[in-house]
Amino acid sequence: MSEIRWELFPLLAALPQARAWLALQAALGLAPNTVAAYGRALEDYLTFCERNSMEVNRATREQLASYVGDLARRPSRHGAAVRRIDSMAGLANATLRLRLTAVRLYYDHLIEEGCAIPTLSGAGVTPPVRALGSVSGASSLLTGGCLGSQPMTSGARF
Repeated sequence: MSEIRWELFPLLAALPQARAWLALQAALGLAPNTVAAYGRALEDYLTFCERNSMEVNRATREQLASYVGDLARRPSRHGAAVRRIDSMAGLANATLRLRLTAVRLYYDHLIEEGCAIPTLSGAGVTPPVRALGSVSGASSLLTGGCLGSQPMTSGARF
């Protein structure tokens, strides 16, 4: 099991369920780089939640959609002066998928531990996150989330 550098993930380390989830990923034998990537992804989500006064264990569908939109609008490392939708503006598709996968896995863990209410369905449906520069299909990557009282059906979109 790899040693997790908790100082890199202060919000995650301070939240017992999040800390337990990342420690579990390491205990399951995931590669150290994968554990670190999941840690960065969940830290990013927790930062978004804190910045937007969201309760992590009670996120709504709209709040998760807001996070997806935030990811899609973030500037690329290629610079903010990009003028075309398909010209590498924003985060890479792989980065979006990684961050959403980590969030989904975290919510799966919360549900298993009885800390969240399972209200999303559609597992196994993974259409592209970004098509022609817009975010689509992200709901399927957030299956198993803790999303209030409105269940999402298979194939549903934000």
